[in-house]
Amino acid sequence: MEKREKRKIGKRWMFGALIVIGVGVAMSDLAYNRMKGDTAPAAIPCAVANQSGQPVEFRFGEAQPLRAEPGTTSTARDTGQCSYAARKGNDPVALEWRVADAQGAEGKWRQTTLAAKRPDDPAMLLLRFTEDKKAEARFADASEVPSAPANLDPALWTRGDWTKG
Repeated sequence: MEKREKRKIGKRWMFGALIVIGVGVAMSDLAYNRMKGDTAPAAIPCAVANQSGQPVEFRFGEAQPLRAEPGTTSTARDTGQCSYAARKGNDPVALEWRVADAQGAEGKWRQTTLAAKRPDDPAMLLLRFTEDKKAEARFADASEVPSAPANLDPALWTRGDWTKG
């Protein structure tokens, strides 16, 4: 009888130890990924220049579409709080856009992936819609963006390494 009791106690301890080890392994993997920085980076504001001659709607993923009127340059404050966050810091910009209020093929969402080079300290995502119906993007770093983003330097839209899509 005593041997049987000891076996039951031994099995319970072994089962408990396996549970503790399993939880420890799972938690260590979560902690490692958190420390490694596999979490999504913070959202950064975006600014839009619409040089297409037509009003444009755009969005990132499933977000609400934002509108950019033709011939305008707008910042995060006046584009409906436009902001962008990649799943990982080096992911390309997944953008959907279309001509606003258009019918037929013009009104369908276009999907493009823009592999804009992301600096270590991105301060703003710049989007540009061009006359040839293309979307372009680049990141601006903190040295290019003033503390009041509404006062962006107009030269910001003509310099830098733009990625076309």
